Amino acid sequence: MGKLKHNLIYHLSYMILTFVLSLATAPYLSRVLGVDGTGIYSYVFSVAYYFYIATILGLTNYGNRAIAKVRNDRQKVSKTFWSIYFMQLTIGLVALAAYLIFIFFIAEANFKLYYILFIPYVVSAVIDINWFYFGLSDFKFTTIRSTVIKLISVICAFAFVKTKDDLVVYFIIMGSTYFFISASLWARVKKNVDFYFPKFRESLVHLKPNLILFIPIFAVSVYMVMDKIMIKELSSITQNGYYENADKIVAKVLTVFSAVATVMMPSVSNMVAQGKKDEIKAMLRDTMQISMFLGVGMTFGLVAVGRTFAPIFYGAEFQEAGVLIQLLSVIIVFSGWKAVLRSQYIIPYEKDKAYVISLVAGAVMNVIFNYNFIPIYQARGAVIGTIAAEVTGFVIQTAAAAGDIDVWRMMREGAIFVLPGALMAGVVTLFLHLCNNGVFTLCCAILIGAAVYPVFAVLTMRVCDKDRLAYLHQRYFAFVGRKTFGGNESLDAAKTGELKK
Repeated sequence: MGKLKHNLIYHLSYMILTFVLSLATAPYLSRVLGVDGTGIYSYVFSVAYYFYIATILGLTNYGNRAIAKVRNDRQKVSKTFWSIYFMQLTIGLVALAAYLIFIFFIAEANFKLYYILFIPYVVSAVIDINWFYFGLSDFKFTTIRSTVIKLISVICAFAFVKTKDDLVVYFIIMGSTYFFISASLWARVKKNVDFYFPKFRESLVHLKPNLILFIPIFAVSVYMVMDKIMIKELSSITQNGYYENADKIVAKVLTVFSAVATVMMPSVSNMVAQGKKDEIKAMLRDTMQISMFLGVGMTFGLVAVGRTFAPIFYGAEFQEAGVLIQLLSVIIVFSGWKAVLRSQYIIPYEKDKAYVISLVAGAVMNVIFNYNFIPIYQARGAVIGTIAAEVTGFVIQTAAAAGDIDVWRMMREGAIFVLPGALMAGVVTLFLHLCNNGVFTLCCAILIGAAVYPVFAVLTMRVCDKDRLAYLHQRYFAFVGRKTFGGNESLDAAKTGELKK
C-alpha cells in the first residue's frame, strides 16, 4: 500500500503540474494564436493522433497488465518486454510510412507543412514505453523526466511564440516535446531488463489481444478526437477553436481520474493474480465514492463558472467556449465512473469484450449525433454527441459489472453528492451575479466553491450515512488524530460497520 500511495502521489503530481502549466500557457497562446490558430493546431493534432494510436494500439492497458503480472521475475519481465516492444516497433514503422504517404499524397496543401512538423509526434509513438514502467509501478522515473521536458517546452512557448505567424514554431515545440518525453524513457531500460531477441511468433502472440484492446481506444478517439475533425469538416475551423479550448478544460479535469486509474490498474491486476477478490471490491467501492465526490463537485463547479471563466481566461473572442464548457461538464461524472470501473474491475479481470462493446456503441452513437447535430448547432452539436457517447458507455459498462459488484449501492453513495454540488453551484453563481466580472472575482468564486462544497458534502453524509463518513475519514483522511467528524469511533469500529452493510 505504501508504494501504491507514492505512485499515486507522483502521477497525480504530474497530472496537476500539466494542468497548472496548461492554465499558465493557454491564456497566452489563445490570445497569440487566436481562434483560427487554435483550431488549426487542434485539427492537425487530431489527424496525426490516429497514426499515433495505430502504433500504440492497446499497449497502455495490455502492456501495463502483462508486465504487472510478471514484474517479480526479471527473466519473465525481459522476455515479455522485448516480445511486446518488437511488435510495437514493427507496427510503428508501418504507421510512420503511412503517415508520410498521407502527407505527400493526400493531405490538404494548406495543412501539409503542419503535418510535416508533427512527424516527431508520430515517431514518439514508436519509442513510447510508458506502459512498461506503469506495469513495474515505477512512476517516479517517468514523472520526473516528463516534468523536466514539459517545463522546458513551456519556457520555449513563451520565449518563441509571439504572434499568429509563429504557429509553425508552436508545432515544432510541441512535436519535439512528445518525442523527447518518449525517448527519455529508454535511459533506464537496461536497469530493469536484459536484452532478449524474441522469435516472430513470440511477438505475434501479443497482436490479437492488442488489436482487441485497440478497438476501445479507437472508439474513444471517435468522441474525444474525431469530434474536432468533424467540426472542421461539417462547420468551420473557428468553431473547432471554440471546442478545442472548452474540451481542453474538461479533459484536464478528467486527468484526475485517468491518473488514479493508471496507478491503480497494475496494483489491482497484481491483486487479481493473488486472488484478493474481497480486497479489490472494498478498494473499488472506496475509490468510486471518492471519485464521485470529486466528479460531482467539478461538474457543478464548471457549470457555475464556465461562462465567466472562458472570456477571462482565453480572451473575449472565446465567449462561446464558456457555454461549451458548461455543457461538456456533464460528462465528468460519467467518465470518472467509467475510469474507476475500468481500472479496478473491467481491465484487471480481463472483461475485454464488455469494454469493447461499450466503447464501440458509444462511438457509433457519437458519429450519428455529430453527423446530425453539428451542421445545425455547430460545436454545440459535437457536445451533444459526446454526452450521448459517454452515457451509452456508462450504461453498458455498469450493466457488465452488475453481476459481481453492487453497482446500485455505489450509485447511491455517489448520488449523495448531487445536493451539495447543486448548493455549491448556487452559492458560486449568486456570488458571480452580485460581483463585477474580473480575474479576482473569478478566483474568489472558485475558492468559495472549493471551500463550501466539502462542507456541504460532509454535512449531507452525516445526515444520510454517518457510518460511511466515519469509515472514509479514518481510512483515507485521518492524517491528524484518530477521531471522526462526528464521534469517537475507531477505525476498526468503522470497518466493522462497513462489513455489516
